[in-house]
Amino acid sequence: MLQLPPAQLTALLESSPALREPLLEHVQGFTEAQRAHVSKSIMEVLYAKDVDRVMSARAKAEGDTAADEGAAAAEAESPVADAVEAGE
Repeated sequence: MLQLPPAQLTALLESSPALREPLLEHVQGFTEAQRAHVSKSIMEVLYAKDVDRVMSARAKAEGDTAADEGAAAAEAESPVADAVEAGE
């Protein structure tokens, strides 16, 4: 499978997602010399889901932080918030 062109490996892993983890574990068990024979594009295909998951988690965390900051700023500028703080 590691000899496939990246597009074909991607298609294979999309049609059989259960193969990704065992194949990735197999490659992670390689020595550095063995890993040197696996192309960068194939490694990118193998790690694509991990990268996507990390990027999605980061975007969500940054979005949550930005949303929290935006809500706090909007609340601070709100006349209703000022009235509530003043006890009205």
